Amino acid sequence: GYNEDTNSCSLCLDGTFNLRNDLSPCISCDGLDGVECDGSNIITVAHRYWVSGYRQSTEEYITLFEVGNGTLTGDDILISHICGYGQCCEEIDGCDYVTYFEDDALCSNNRDLTTAMCTGCESGTYELLSTNDCGDCDYYDNMWYLLGIFSIAFVLVFYLAFCDAKPLDIMIDKAKRRNRKDSDDCDDDNEQEEESSSYELSSSDEDEDDDGYGSGGGRKIKRGKRKKKKKKKTKAQMEAEERSETEITFSYFVADSYIANSALIFQIFVYYFQGYAEILSSSGSRAYLSPIINFFNFNFANDQVGSNGDEDTNAGFCAIPFASALSEIMMTLIFPGMMLFSLLLIYSFCANARCGGSYYTKPYVGITFYRILIIIIGFIFRVLMQLITCTVFINEDTWEDELWESFYYSQPCFSTAWFVALFGFVLLFIFFIQIYLKLTHQTPQQRYALDNKYCKLVQAYKTKYWYWEAVTTTRRFIITMFVTLSFIGGGYSNLILCLILIFYLIAHLTVYPWKHKRNNRIETFCILSLLIGFIGINFD
Repeated sequence: GYNEDTNSCSLCLDGTFNLRNDLSPCISCDGLDGVECDGSNIITVAHRYWVSGYRQSTEEYITLFEVGNGTLTGDDILISHICGYGQCCEEIDGCDYVTYFEDDALCSNNRDLTTAMCTGCESGTYELLSTNDCGDCDYYDNMWYLLGIFSIAFVLVFYLAFCDAKPLDIMIDKAKRRNRKDSDDCDDDNEQEEESSSYELSSSDEDEDDDGYGSGGGRKIKRGKRKKKKKKKTKAQMEAEERSETEITFSYFVADSYIANSALIFQIFVYYFQGYAEILSSSGSRAYLSPIINFFNFNFANDQVGSNGDEDTNAGFCAIPFASALSEIMMTLIFPGMMLFSLLLIYSFCANARCGGSYYTKPYVGITFYRILIIIIGFIFRVLMQLITCTVFINEDTWEDELWESFYYSQPCFSTAWFVALFGFVLLFIFFIQIYLKLTHQTPQQRYALDNKYCKLVQAYKTKYWYWEAVTTTRRFIITMFVTLSFIGGGYSNLILCLILIFYLIAHLTVYPWKHKRNNRIETFCILSLLIGFIGINFD
């Protein structure tokens, strides 16, 4: 760089650099996080970091080769920031800026270095699913996968509306009526066989009344004089009654077990997609627990995630053409949207009793909606958090102003998407508050009534802990929030989340809120495995 004291070129000292072959001065790296300048043209960018110049006169990002290129003194400033996983420098030991710039590898393939934290794609390329790379995606050939997603969503909603949401008291009443009818048929057969002897001794009723047997004494004498026949009838009656009691008890057992097993299945389902998926995918881990999670998160070729320098720029999946980073975030809502659309189709088709009002054909749309809400709330939290997450660029040594940018997509902070996300959070908060205010003013009988549209929120819990679904919802939100904002606090935020998960585990073990032991045990296992997985991924 140019040395004003000697009026000649000289080697830039440690802490400064110069990438230009002219008389421009050395540039200081003071105030930059994740960047080391070892003099001359040696600049090392730390793992997951992005460094750029910012030209204040044009409000655009520039490469370090362009910093100070004929502009006014102080117009160009240096900024750096940590990126999302797989978007910026992927080398654990850091990336040499000059070498990786020449190889176009400071960002993932086809990502634009002159967008904040490499969130944008180069001109003519678009976001690909299952990879952090951008690539060719201007065709509609792969839209068929939406049919598969819709099929899965519709089948799941159909099961929820016609099977899972059915009031179980109807199931029990049907069993009772069926067994009562069977018992009546058996009694009719016995009465026909013994009709001749049933009234033989009716004339002796008054004598027995004097002995204190009451108006039913004639029947007692009747049974006393046909003692042998009594055994035969009593045996038949006892068998019928025993069979009836056994089947009714079994009906109660089936209904009770149905609640427990249904809750158990959805415990695993919800933890899987709203716990493991959140932590693993946001941590850049390739160790997904199952390909199913890739399907619902639209990661179809996860082995190529974060592969800087890969010659195959189309390693990802072109799901929706012309997609930007913002579009890719919104794709997460495709599956929840299709579930709600499927419920709307069922409701529209079965309106005005076109599906009938019988037990087997009637859908329970209101109850199903809240069951679906439990499933999709994690997806909604994730999208809203990614839309609302912003970061600030500031280099206090060279620049006193602040520049706010969206962290997960290439738009300025406080844009339309940011305000939509904020409005969505407010709506969700008000929605859940009004639900639990209504439940608070209900009696236990009203809360657990099987025709109550909120019954799925309380049905699996003990009466004393009917509100525990709200506690579970707060845990899902906290996990999403801390994972989304992990770049701010780094290891400290991970430690805080770890402590919070331990608190939830202790709270669960203290109260055991579920009605059934199997649900309490699987809840303990899920929280513990979630905690172990989070520690294993984020702590070396």
